[in-house]
Amino acid sequence: MKNELLHNLGKPMPLWKEYKLAYIPQTPHRRFDGIPEIIFIDYGDGEDVVGMRFGRGGITQGSREYARDTWNECIKKGYKVVK
Repeated sequence: MKNELLHNLGKPMPLWKEYKLAYIPQTPHRRFDGIPEIIFIDYGDGEDVVGMRFGRGGITQGSREYARDTWNECIKKGYKVVK
């Protein structure tokens, strides 16, 4: 840990962590263009704001409560956590 901190000293480090959900259909269709995904971004600043990106769109911001509700709804619809 110490060596990693020293190695990164003076380098810009990302402040947020990304969590990705993707919908992977059981039977892929030829016209299916990519995997629709939702990325949740925790800015790590302790604020009640979370970033969200739907598919290839831009990042929008919402409350942690909204992000949690969206996450739970996606899981119910069959989205899976991906790395």
